[in-house]
Amino acid sequence: WCGFSPSRLELALAAAPWLCRAELSHLYGPSLSHLCTICLTPARPLQVNSDCDFARWLVSCPQPPPGPGELGETPRTSPRPRRASRTRQCLDEASHSRGRQRGGKTEEEAGIQGSREAETGRDAGRQERSRRTGQGSCSPAPPRRGVPAALQAPARPCFREDLPQNPPPEAGASRSHVAGSGPFPGIIDLYGTGGGLPEYRACLLANHGFAVLALAFYSYEDLPKQMKEFHLEYFEEAVNYMLHHTQVKGPGIGLLGHSKGGDLCVSMASFLKGITATALINASVANVGAVLRYKDITIPPLGMNPKRVKVGKSGIADIIDALNSPLEGPDQQSFIPLEKAQCCFLFIVGQDDHNWKSEFFAVEGSKRLQAHGKEKPEIVCYPGAGHYIEPPFFPMCAASMHLLFGKPVMWGGEPKAHCEAQIDAWQQIQAFFRKHLTGEPSGTSSRL
Repeated sequence: WCGFSPSRLELALAAAPWLCRAELSHLYGPSLSHLCTICLTPARPLQVNSDCDFARWLVSCPQPPPGPGELGETPRTSPRPRRASRTRQCLDEASHSRGRQRGGKTEEEAGIQGSREAETGRDAGRQERSRRTGQGSCSPAPPRRGVPAALQAPARPCFREDLPQNPPPEAGASRSHVAGSGPFPGIIDLYGTGGGLPEYRACLLANHGFAVLALAFYSYEDLPKQMKEFHLEYFEEAVNYMLHHTQVKGPGIGLLGHSKGGDLCVSMASFLKGITATALINASVANVGAVLRYKDITIPPLGMNPKRVKVGKSGIADIIDALNSPLEGPDQQSFIPLEKAQCCFLFIVGQDDHNWKSEFFAVEGSKRLQAHGKEKPEIVCYPGAGHYIEPPFFPMCAASMHLLFGKPVMWGGEPKAHCEAQIDAWQQIQAFFRKHLTGEPSGTSSRL
C-alpha cells in the first residue's frame, strides 16, 4: 500500500530506483492526490488502523486524501506529534486524549473543529461556483508535503457534485460498487479467495475511462462467509446490471479477474451473454475451491492432494503442486467449458506463481479454444513475476495467509521482475479492453 501513502511513497521509490517517478502520473492519471475523486459512492467512516485501511478509505472517499501524519502517521523527517485532520472522524476517539490541553480543548480537538469549519467553507464555495457555472468544480489541490513534484500536476476535471449517484440494485442483488462516470466501456472486476470487496483496482481503471463494477462474491455483508458453493445466477445479475446501466456503453462488457476471481470470470464468459472481453491474471481454467452451479449445470471443484504441499523451515507452505491436473480422471469435470465463450481472452501469467501453475492453465485454455475453432487468446508471460500481480507500484506480496489452506503460503515473485511486470501488465490490460470494448487499436506490445 505504500504507493497510496505520500510519506511512504519516497520509501517505495527509494527501494525501487529503476522505476521512473514521472510514470506514476501517467499510469494512475493526472494526479495521485485525486485518485479518490473517481468514485461515485460517498465517503464512509472507517477506523484507520493499518495501511490496508488507509487504502480502503482512500478509494471510497470523494475528497483528496490527507497528507503525511494526518492519519496518525508521523512523517519520517519530523518528530512532531500527530496533527489533526479533516478526516478525524475516521480515527479512534481515544487518540484525542494524546494532545495537550489548550483553552479547555486538546490541540487535536481544536484542530478538528477548525478543519471542519474550513471544510464547510470549501464545500460552500464549491457549491456556489457550481451554481454560477452550471456545473461542479474540482479545483487543483495545493502542493502537499511528501509528494514528488511529478505528481503535483492539476487533476483533470472531475465534477463530484454532478456525478450521478447509482441506484442500488434490488434487494438480494449483487454486492458491489461502480466507479467512474460515462457512458464508458463497462468492466466487472473480481478478486480472489481473500473475499470482501476490494475496490482500489476498479477505481484506478475508472480513472482511465472505464465504468468498473467491483464485485464481491463471498465474505462481505450478507454474502456467505465461506467458499462452499457459488451460483452463477448471482454473477449473471451483476452482468445484467452493468449491461443496462446508464453509465455503461454497450453492446457488451469486459471481465477482469485475478486468481479465484479469474476462474469465475471464465465461467461467466462461458455461460453468460453480453461478455465481449475477458482478462485473467494468474487464473485457472478449472473450477477451484468450491462447487459452481448454474441452472441444471454443476461443476465440481478441482481435486487436491495435501501431501504435495511442501512446508519449509520458516513454516511457509509451497502449494504449487497441490492441485490435481484437470486433464486426468474425474478431475476433467472441473475443466470449465470456455470454448462456449463468445469473447476474446487475455491471460496475464506470472511464471514464478507459486499459488498454482498459471502458465499451464493458460496454455491448456488456449489449446482448448483453438481445438474448437475459436480465436487464439493473448498470453503475456512475465518471468520472475509471482501470483499477486497488482496495479503498478503496489508492493509485492511474497507470502501471506491462505484462507483455503489455513496456513501461510508463498506466492512467488522476484521483487524487481515482479514490479516491472505490474507496470507492463497494467498497460496490457487497458489496451486489451480498449481494443475489444471500444474498437481502438491497442498499439501496445509487451516490453518484457
